[in-house]
Amino acid sequence: MAEAFAKHYGKGEIEVMSAGTIPPNEVNPVVFQVMQERGFDVSKNKLKPLGMQWFKKQIRDEIKRRVEKLNQRNYLVVNGQ
Repeated sequence: MAEAFAKHYGKGEIEVMSAGTIPPNEVNPVVFQVMQERGFDVSKNKLKPLGMQWFKKQIRDEIKRRVEKLNQRNYLVVNGQ
């Protein structure tokens, strides 16, 4: 639900990631119904488990994003100088 709301109201201004530590095999039917009643289609949402690989990827991607941002601002130190 949070992912659908964030994507809708964030309108591309925010990056949305949603996952759970022990996700069920399918979207809860009550959640599905409630979201449909509010005009949100969650039928194609995939339930994603969190795991160590997921956390490592998030950290790696964040480091890459920050380095690229620094590089764009010409703050990146080359060869440790």
